[in-house]
Amino acid sequence: MISGFLITFLLLKEREKTGVISLRMFYVRRTLRILPAYVAFLVVLCALCYFTALQIPIGRWISLLTFTENYVETDWVPYRHIWSLCVEEQFYLIWPLMFCLVMGAVRSSEKLLLLLMIPVVLAPLCRVYGYLHPSSVVFYKNSFFNCCDSLAIGCLLAVLTGFHGATIEKAMRRRPLIPVVLGVLLIVLALVPVRLLIFGVFTVPFGITCNAIGVALLILASLIRPDLTCFRWLEWRPVAAVGVISYSLYLWQQLFCTSAQDYGLTSTPWFLSFPFWIVASFCAAVISYNFIEKPFISLKSRIQSKA
Repeated sequence: MISGFLITFLLLKEREKTGVISLRMFYVRRTLRILPAYVAFLVVLCALCYFTALQIPIGRWISLLTFTENYVETDWVPYRHIWSLCVEEQFYLIWPLMFCLVMGAVRSSEKLLLLLMIPVVLAPLCRVYGYLHPSSVVFYKNSFFNCCDSLAIGCLLAVLTGFHGATIEKAMRRRPLIPVVLGVLLIVLALVPVRLLIFGVFTVPFGITCNAIGVALLILASLIRPDLTCFRWLEWRPVAAVGVISYSLYLWQQLFCTSAQDYGLTSTPWFLSFPFWIVASFCAAVISYNFIEKPFISLKSRIQSKA
């Protein structure tokens, strides 16, 4: 959801500033932002396969290299979380091109909003089909088709705020707590039944949708009324610092919360045991950000300034 919002916001901002969208520069920026740390992660996986008992089948290597891991059966392995990155990468391939084709020379939001409503309507149907046909590869639970409404809702939020921000802000400033309360309720409504394994007739088709709408409402409220008490913690320096290293933290944490037996260890070292694996994950993320991500972020900024 957040990726959909950020990417669409940046596309709208670029179009407003320059009048056009450079797809070439978009993919250059995404490549420099995503691939360096991800390649480092894959190199470490290779090393773990060589020096430990960890085994990764060739088919899984192909899915990891082609960003199609979200169509493969997930199990508790050090790379199981990569499915969500794969969904994002597939989104990056599709949405910017569609954005440019739909917008063209038109500066209204109606076409974009109509386009984005398609995945919001179809994704719940895809999830129901995948639930009824669990052997389906195309509609496997983590497939792009099953998750695209979450990204589309983020895009919708960016389009609505970009074109109708003043109207939305005026309406929300009168009763700013309504979207906050509604957002929390939608997230709880989506997550609690899923954790309790109940009410599947609702959570299967609409759980992801409700969660995405809830998060979107909270983001919208935080943008319009960042002074509200419930959002002030977002300005704390420790929280901001975690946000800076969040991508590296996402990549590396799974290596440390995986069972020691997967590496062929008979005893669990401190950095693989809870809660110490959290400390190890943060250390790895800080190193990854400063020595891998940061240099390429600087390169991305230099390339963008020259474009």
